[in-house]
Amino acid sequence: MQMVDKEGLLVSLHVDSANPHESRLLMKTIKNSISLTKPRYILGDRAYDSDKLDLECKKLGISLVAYHKLNRKNHTQDGREARRLKKRYTVERTNAHLKNYRKVNVRYERDPKLFENFIWMAHCLIFIKKFNIHIDY
Repeated sequence: MQMVDKEGLLVSLHVDSANPHESRLLMKTIKNSISLTKPRYILGDRAYDSDKLDLECKKLGISLVAYHKLNRKNHTQDGREARRLKKRYTVERTNAHLKNYRKVNVRYERDPKLFENFIWMAHCLIFIKKFNIHIDY
């Protein structure tokens, strides 16, 4: 699981098995953050609409913004914060860029640390392309 900033650059990364739901990995991903400042908002999809996650994020001073699940009876967020979710396309765009790298698209490695390093390397290449940094080898 990864967190990116509003520019689409990697802020935090956590690699785990495919069994746990991604909403359970959110706190581990926040703890792995390389950013010096903690985020004010985390934008997620409907899977992040959970009272438990809301409380855990509020303890850290982070506002979790997610659309309500369709079967939710008492809505915890109003539409004002949901407007921030329009900026979530940067996350989806970053995921689409990562799909261009074969080692990241399909996990071939058994060692999670090795797979995590390939993700970091792919993000470095995305960073170089994004800012047109020319490197002579």
